[in-house]
This record gives sequence, structure tokens and C-alpha cells, in this order.
Amino acid sequence: MENKVKSIGVLTSGGDAPGMNAAIRAVVRTAVYHNLEVIGIQHGYYGLLNGETFKMEARFISNVDPDDAAAVLATIDVAHSLFVLVSKSGTTLETLTNESFVKDSLKNAGL
Repeated sequence: MENKVKSIGVLTSGGDAPGMNAAIRAVVRTAVYHNLEVIGIQHGYYGLLNGETFKMEARFISNVDPDDAAAVLATIDVAHSLFVLVSKSGTTLETLTNESFVKDSLKNAGL
């Protein structure tokens, strides 16, 4: 039986390290490309030793479907989510509306 890697976790030890974001991004993108599960590790080495891990997943909110933001936000734990807003101008109505949906969800979660 072949032993094959099925998941990968990225653990950083904290502190400033130039290039670390690029390294983490490269590891995650490679994992996604190879269909590996990406594991988040909370609280550094302590979390690794004590099983404080969680599966990380990517979700995307469409700019053209107003119901999409609500549907996506209903399926995630906003307290443990990272949101990236991408806009060329920063003034597109649909993008700003989705930003508002996300902000409301964070506020409703007490964040």
C-alpha cells in the first residue's frame, strides 16, 4: 500500500520574517493544486502538540449574484475566517455591497 500525503499544516513561530507571507501562500497554493487538505494550527507549537487544528477551506462570493454572499456567509464560521476584498477601483457597487454583508456578519458575531 502506498503512503501518500493527504494534508499539510503550516506552522510559523511568530515574529517578523520578510517573505513569510509569500512562503505560506506558495505552500497553500501548492497544496490546493495537489488536492491536499490544508490544516490551520492555532497557538503555535502548543496548538500543534495539543491538537488545536482545523481544516481550512476557500470560499468565494460572486459579485454578480446578490444572494451568493448570504449563502456563502451562512456556511462558514466568520470568527475563524479570513476575508480578502479585491477591487480595481474600490468603488464598484457590487463589491461594496458584499463588503457590507461581510461587515454585518462580523458585527453580528460580536467581532
